[in-house]
Amino acid sequence: MTGGVIRIDPATGARTAVSENSTAGGPSFVDPEGIAVTADGSILVTDQTAFGGGGGVIRVDPATGARTAVSENSAPAGEPSFADPRGIALDATGSILVPDRNAFAGMTGGVIRVDPATGARTAVSENSSPAGGPSFADPNGIALDAGGSILVADFNAFGGGCGMGCGGVIRVDPATGTRTAVSENSAPPGAPSFIEPGGVAVEPAVPSLGSEKAKLKKKKIKLPVDCAPGAAACDDDEVELETVKPVKVRAQAAAKKKIVQLGSATFSIPAGQTQKVKVKVPRKGRKLFERKRKVKANATLTVTGPPLQSGTATEQVRVKAKKRGKK
Repeated sequence: MTGGVIRIDPATGARTAVSENSTAGGPSFVDPEGIAVTADGSILVTDQTAFGGGGGVIRVDPATGARTAVSENSAPAGEPSFADPRGIALDATGSILVPDRNAFAGMTGGVIRVDPATGARTAVSENSSPAGGPSFADPNGIALDAGGSILVADFNAFGGGCGMGCGGVIRVDPATGTRTAVSENSAPPGAPSFIEPGGVAVEPAVPSLGSEKAKLKKKKIKLPVDCAPGAAACDDDEVELETVKPVKVRAQAAAKKKIVQLGSATFSIPAGQTQKVKVKVPRKGRKLFERKRKVKANATLTVTGPPLQSGTATEQVRVKAKKRGKK
């Protein structure tokens, strides 16, 4: 009954082993809990009781399954020590963030930052440092929002009569460690209620259309696109335009109806701003506008980035071409 890492084909559900203890070498898995993937594809795993019981972070080669130690209490020496590491996340610099249920004074929880190169551990936030804010009781899941704030799901924070507590989500300032409540059962009130929330994830802030109308001018569609105020900048995101339904490009009765591609473009827009993105229309699309001044189109907006930070949204837009001969 030992642990390991399993790869699952998202289409078929087929499972293959990535790494388990019979893969030669160490350290061995005992109770693997959290997992994350670095920019270079390496797999990072928190194990609650590896390394003789204290737990730590293990790196797994995704091709060979070879395991190497990233950080454990004796290597490197120093504080804080792991006691019960749970989730894992990576910040924008590649530093590793780990919520630990019992790492701090009085067997209380907090968030530990791990240097990915040296394994050195530093405290980000724990109940006595800084003082104030909601206290950690049983931190488990961890994620970062678009602005870089740390979000922690805590099984039993906020009290409330569900065993030790009902739990909720706590925001942590990555620079100061200050904790603020994001959501718990009494604030805001309403259903559903938390009962031991174990994980947390952030949906990508997909950009949206700034208007349901756009204009075709000089072979380009000027499409208003809005980058949400709470998002990071919409860098190198994409938009694709196509007709909502099959249409005839030519006026002939025998012409077949087809979905017509109206073009695509990449764009970068600062958070909280709306800009007009110029989409170059291919020849077939221009032919369509020669016989129809107004065309309904689907605009598919895509956030490009790591898998958990990517997403798409499709909205309808009415594209209008200027009248022939009009300057």
